[in-house]
Amino acid sequence: MLLCYSAAGAVILAACIADLRTGKIPNAWTLPAMGFGLLLQIFTAGFTGLVDGICGVVLPVAILFVLFVKGVLGAGDVKLFSAVGSLIGHRIVFVMVDTFVVTAVYGSVLLLAHACAGVRMKHRVHMSLPIAFGYGVYVLGSLMGW
Repeated sequence: MLLCYSAAGAVILAACIADLRTGKIPNAWTLPAMGFGLLLQIFTAGFTGLVDGICGVVLPVAILFVLFVKGVLGAGDVKLFSAVGSLIGHRIVFVMVDTFVVTAVYGSVLLLAHACAGVRMKHRVHMSLPIAFGYGVYVLGSLMGW
């Protein structure tokens, strides 16, 4: 499982770098990561791992579809969640919850800072950073037994 968690961290790191540089999370990272995640699940846990990996790919799409349609999340963000889900399975739901808590705090601080400065927000939030922090919160919580 450590291998899957490490690979998920590497995928998120690569996505953060790409997102901050270009404003997009490229399919060149997320789609192969999904395939690799499913293969890794088969290698580490057999058929049960494959089913868990497929759940990890499908759950983010099912849960986040409305946010994508409404323009709150981009397709790259959803694909990044699915790529990570292929590696950690159904536990992606916990990462998503942690990410949205981090996003709420981050967004609130950002809005407050802009309001205090009297400036209107004109840029979009790069969701790869809250996803990375949400994943970090999840991993830390798992290590601490939460």
